[in-house]
Amino acid sequence: MSDPAIVVVLALTALMVLAIESALLWGRRRRGLAVGQWLPFVLAGAGLLLALLAAALGMRWPWVGACLAIAGVAHAADLIARWPRG
Repeated sequence: MSDPAIVVVLALTALMVLAIESALLWGRRRRGLAVGQWLPFVLAGAGLLLALLAAALGMRWPWVGACLAIAGVAHAADLIARWPRG
């Protein structure tokens, strides 16, 4: 696992986990965003990071495609939630 791409993806994943933890703590202590407001956004980013990791590890294309599909569904859910109504 000395490939630089893998190290970068794992570092970004660790940063994303820290961001999720801090968002949860912020929401618990103060009136932060509800989980439903930021969860689709985070899931979309996680799907893209998983797709990048799968490609860097040389996994077969269906795994990369599945991760990209998860990211796409999460992006669509985020757009639907943010779309102005009325």
